[in-house]
Amino acid sequence: MLSRVLTIVALLVLTSSSAATLSFVECPKNSTASHIVSVPSNGSIGLRSYDWPNSMTDYVGRARFGKCGFQIESASKQKLGLFFTNAHVLLAQDGGDSQAFDTNDQEYDYVQAISSDDGELSFDVQNVSGNYKFTHRWTGLEAIVGAYDDESTCPFVTGENTVTVLEDEPRVAASHWDFSTNSTNIPPQSCLWRFAPKPGYTLKIVFPVFSISEAVALLEDKTTLFPTESGKELPSRVFYTDKNFTLAYARGSRMSGPDASRFVAVISSFPAQAVPARNGVCSGNKTLTLTETLWLRNVHQRENDFFLPYENNQECSWKLNTIPGKLLQFSLANHDVENFCESLTLRTPSTSADLMHKKSYDLTPVYTTNGSEVAEIHWKSDGDYVRSGFSVMADYLDCSCSSPGTIALTKTNKTASISPAADGGYYCPSMHCHWNISSPPNTMLVLEPRGGLRACLSASKDFNDTVVISDGTTSYTLTYDNDGPSQFTFFGKSVSVEFTSSAKAVEFVYEKGIYSIGLSYADMSTLKDKNNVTTISSSSQHTYFNTQDLKQQFSSVTYTLSEELKGKKLQLYTLQLVWSSSSGNIIVIDGDLSSPVTVAFLTTLISSAHFSGFAAPFTSTTGRITIMYLDEYYYNSFGPNGGYDLFFKVYDDSRDCDEKKAVYYVRQSPGYDEYAVYIADSSSLHLCPLTIISQRYLSLNDLNLHVNSLEGTDKNVSVLPGSDFSATPFFEFNQKNQDKWSNTKLSGKIFTVLVPVGGRLNFTARFTEISNTTYADISPPNGIFMSPNYPYGDDSVTYMGRKLVISSSSSKKFKVDFDVFVGELSSSSSLLVYTDKASVMFNPQKQVFECISHP
Repeated sequence: MLSRVLTIVALLVLTSSSAATLSFVECPKNSTASHIVSVPSNGSIGLRSYDWPNSMTDYVGRARFGKCGFQIESASKQKLGLFFTNAHVLLAQDGGDSQAFDTNDQEYDYVQAISSDDGELSFDVQNVSGNYKFTHRWTGLEAIVGAYDDESTCPFVTGENTVTVLEDEPRVAASHWDFSTNSTNIPPQSCLWRFAPKPGYTLKIVFPVFSISEAVALLEDKTTLFPTESGKELPSRVFYTDKNFTLAYARGSRMSGPDASRFVAVISSFPAQAVPARNGVCSGNKTLTLTETLWLRNVHQRENDFFLPYENNQECSWKLNTIPGKLLQFSLANHDVENFCESLTLRTPSTSADLMHKKSYDLTPVYTTNGSEVAEIHWKSDGDYVRSGFSVMADYLDCSCSSPGTIALTKTNKTASISPAADGGYYCPSMHCHWNISSPPNTMLVLEPRGGLRACLSASKDFNDTVVISDGTTSYTLTYDNDGPSQFTFFGKSVSVEFTSSAKAVEFVYEKGIYSIGLSYADMSTLKDKNNVTTISSSSQHTYFNTQDLKQQFSSVTYTLSEELKGKKLQLYTLQLVWSSSSGNIIVIDGDLSSPVTVAFLTTLISSAHFSGFAAPFTSTTGRITIMYLDEYYYNSFGPNGGYDLFFKVYDDSRDCDEKKAVYYVRQSPGYDEYAVYIADSSSLHLCPLTIISQRYLSLNDLNLHVNSLEGTDKNVSVLPGSDFSATPFFEFNQKNQDKWSNTKLSGKIFTVLVPVGGRLNFTARFTEISNTTYADISPPNGIFMSPNYPYGDDSVTYMGRKLVISSSSSKKFKVDFDVFVGELSSSSSLLVYTDKASVMFNPQKQVFECISHP
């Protein structure tokens, strides 16, 4: 069994004029067990973390001397209440969940306390290594725990006795003992506390929590400093005296608990004539003209690998300006000082600000001075507290564009960078920069934006900063809301970049902008070595390509029409899959690598709609389309679903009608407007084809084609597999028999619907799962039963069995007509048609079976 240390504190009886020492116990260094502390009947004891007042963790949150925990026992099995006077720790009470305590939390009405009603209270300080809320800040704890029986009593009351508060021995007064969620009824009570300092010392009382609806009064040597009741706010949360304080409280009958009417006061003392620090990190006054960013602190940076507390009685100021044409921006970066008791202010020609109340990083204000305008920052602390201090960033903004304005990349100067801030830092308002960039012949110029433009969460305060990138033919305008792809590419052209920032000034830290563009190029001979070419030689030929197949930077694939298709058009349809937003940066080139015409970014070709609908094509003017992967690293995210599916088809005006509305893409989410309308319109053709393609890599591989209506023609509409119009139709329907085929289930990924010119087809296409059983006598079915990959599926190498049972709900005869279409059946596959009386291997001709079903 691990050894444990026992500490017993004797209860001291107070007289009306005596001073009582409150003993504090530190958890031992390098201990392997919780430290046992016994609290005597109606007594109290102070607790502290080891190596007090220094931080118990290093800068990255690692414990300096191992475990720290306490096992507190009431000698008389009384209830226990513990109040933190100074804490920044993560604790687990009685082996339960971790809970953070921070007496500097600016949620001022949260009581930093724990309690127990069974005479025992234990807690352990938890590991905070890597926890951003605790790293690079002081951690530790100081608390006072008391034992009590009667819930009606107030914590640590002194009555008519006056307690002399000694240095480094703080005291606590509070409205009630139990602030846990175990709310109980507590009776009315009048409570009184009297405190005094030693001669030559200053007494301080601070109210970190004060949300009270009852009568509270504070007196200084019989002079009332405040009386308050009915929820009124105090004139101040901190008071100082060299005399004495009397705190009186009249509690009404009510419930206890964390949300009850409540207050907590911490009382301490420190030398009245303490000498302020001399030649320390914060002493005296400094006047500086800045030409670089400066951090202002009240603690020495990295003096140790852990935080020492900032010095008491600090007072210092900085007067700062910069040179003409430059800016300074001031913001509070770190804030860990005592609430209400310390002062950190900033004054500029246009602003006076209290920097102490930092709510969050996003809402941290920024204060700007221009050139010789002086900003004065003043800091003052009182005589006692233990924390890691503050830091204010005085950020120097150069306000000049990077140079030179004309950049020619060469073999000896392959990379460069441009920025609206010459020093690479935050940029200024009212800036205008222009650069011209070129690369050697037979190269691809690459521009890579980095950082971000100034941002604002309020739509009414858009900064309207812009970056315009242009090669004279194609232009891209980038804003905060439309920051474009991660890279821009240009072939054999010089490029201009123009940056403009508005005159609006930032108000908060999150609005600041830091922006640059990296410049580089790739040699075309290198690009061609990573290029594969696929030729399309028939108007009925189609092909898929998944962008996850591009695994190297600048790898590419080119699809080109054969000579036989000269004069036809090659079309690309970009089909978004389940996780394709995680794919890398990909460009689409009209042309091949030897003769690129235009460049588009793949993400700009994708419809913003997430539902099924008519797909918009990218149509090549050259008969060649190249897909190139730009990122340095391969994004292997979610397999094929992590890429984009690219569908290539030929637009042939001798067989196709609408060039822009020829493909309907069925996605997993059909959307609210589930129906679609296709109008067959042509002056030269009799039939107009609509290609229906469905999303790949889904568990539901079956397509439900529902014919809602057919108008404008009395001729047949044909439904074919694939995109070859010469294939035998699966089925045909017209206005008279459309109900017979109104709800057909198909397996496959590509189908063609041939609609007579003048026809108006209203349909719904969605994913479904084909049931293995259908009842012929309830709803006589007409449908297609096929192998899941027929005829152009991507699952042909996988065994996929399928069975369809046609039955009746009663023992009645029914007849089934089968038309068998077979594209290709491998030797390892078979198709068997059987009844409950006989089985027959199929033969490719019409067969009729009469069946008696036995359900």
